[in-house]
Amino acid sequence: MHIISILFYVLFSVKSSSTVSPSRSYINCDKCKIEIPRHEYRYHKRTNIHKSNCLIKSEFEHIDIIATAFKNRIMTYRLNPSIEDEYLLPEAFLDGKRDDVFKLVELSLIKNTCIKVNFELFAYFILPKSGEQQLKSFNTKYEVIYKSTDFDEIYLNVRETFKMKLTEFEHCESGWSLTSLSHLEININKYSPMRGGSYIELPEVIKKTKSCINIQNNDEYCFLWSILAALFPVKNNVCRTSSYPHFSTIFNITGMSFPLSPKDIRLFENNNSDLSINIYGLDKHFNVTGPLYTTNFRRDKHINLLYYEKENRAHYCLIKNLLRLVRRQVSKHKGRMYLCETCLQFFTSETKFHSHACSKIITLLPDKNSMLQ
Repeated sequence: MHIISILFYVLFSVKSSSTVSPSRSYINCDKCKIEIPRHEYRYHKRTNIHKSNCLIKSEFEHIDIIATAFKNRIMTYRLNPSIEDEYLLPEAFLDGKRDDVFKLVELSLIKNTCIKVNFELFAYFILPKSGEQQLKSFNTKYEVIYKSTDFDEIYLNVRETFKMKLTEFEHCESGWSLTSLSHLEININKYSPMRGGSYIELPEVIKKTKSCINIQNNDEYCFLWSILAALFPVKNNVCRTSSYPHFSTIFNITGMSFPLSPKDIRLFENNNSDLSINIYGLDKHFNVTGPLYTTNFRRDKHINLLYYEKENRAHYCLIKNLLRLVRRQVSKHKGRMYLCETCLQFFTSETKFHSHACSKIITLLPDKNSMLQ
């Protein structure tokens, strides 16, 4: 079954998978053919029995789709071992499924700028004294993934997390012993960054790069003030809103609401057709990630912004030199370098840079004195 057809089937299935009993105290699970007390139904949907009854074959070998109706869920996949494979070590199982996992994450990032992903590993255990067997599961925390995220590092951490959790369970619990690994589930959720609003001070490590202008606005228009800082550069008081013309006299913001979410930036570009925008973010180590948003059409007036979240707040800043901002985290090379704005990959040769095949836009950075990147 083609992946698009499966998506429509999943949407239809989850809407019709339960009905409310006339008694109103029970919900009938159509997938499991049983009635569940209303207060237990949410838990029931997470049980392995229910998920097994919701399986749909995917177009990929040994991969099923679990039809779920959880809010913000894009897809839940179940990766099964092949018949000839018997895994007793979690790292061997995960190594064997690595390519499949990467493929599923890449598919989800085609239509989503960023996603949240977690993993749940299911394994069979036995109590040797009684012979009792149980299927138990272990999960990881959700990770935010962008198109440029180093997923190799995340997957390596997932591998080590499962190895540690299974070892601790066998050693700390009362006699349980691992007999086999059952399957791996991947939950892929939508992730919507917060809307950018009033001033937030940047991390010290970012300030030291002297690559950004962080406007000290007291309103919800940091996005617009940052763009003004790019279009109307000043030498003094660069962080004050009073140094720039008011955005209402410059931009068309018809139909837009503020604080602005990254997903609404395309409307701004449509309203102001001489401008193009890329948005980058910061991870928990303050390394640059993204782009969170990439323009479809690079224009003469192209502007890069940094989107920063802190304690349930968010803020946009102007990136006046993307190379300087990113350089500290990827290379110690001191000579001239070229940067792909789409994948944040560096090149020391202009020839190699121009031959770089990237999925979107390839851009040669302008001179270091230029305000616009």
